[in-house]
Amino acid sequence: MDKGSIAHLYRAQVQRADMWRARLDSTTNWSVVSTAAALTVSFSEPRSGPVLLALATLMITLFLWIEARRYRYFELWSLRVRLLERKYFVPLLEQESEEALDRQWRQDLADTLKTQTFPISISEAFGRRYRSVYIWLQGVLAMSWLVHVWRFPEPAEHWSQLWKRSMVGQITLDWALFVGVVFQISLLAVGILTSRMREAHGEVL
Repeated sequence: MDKGSIAHLYRAQVQRADMWRARLDSTTNWSVVSTAAALTVSFSEPRSGPVLLALATLMITLFLWIEARRYRYFELWSLRVRLLERKYFVPLLEQESEEALDRQWRQDLADTLKTQTFPISISEAFGRRYRSVYIWLQGVLAMSWLVHVWRFPEPAEHWSQLWKRSMVGQITLDWALFVGVVFQISLLAVGILTSRMREAHGEVL
């Protein structure tokens, strides 16, 4: 493989990685905008506030799943970029001799081209994106939900008064709070359990 072909391959992989990086950013933007809209509408329309915040929580969790899938594609292309940078360009810059290069990098690159498999699991991608962005959005929505049920329709003066409130229809506050706590703890557990996974190469760890 001549140097011109390597340069073209490198540019192509960088372009693909940039495209999927932009798709990751778009999903994050959707989540931030959805969270801001839910907060605005919920406190301006108190009667529908708790339900709206709960739906927003589910919506950004869906965005998180979509973003995790996109992150795996981003890692597929950025893996090749990092392989070329580490195995080809860095030795060239340091030693200024192509004969000194480790020839194994060619086979490694060929293997990534022949086997179209994701370099990281969906669980690592999910946990990484959750820890980077979505843990803060989920926290804001959860705290806003608690503040909302405490403040509306009028500020609760005692815990007993708070527990008697109904979130919507027959769904009481204690059941809604139980489901919400279990849901948030489950997401947090995934984020913690996947924190030691280090198969990702496209971002600085």
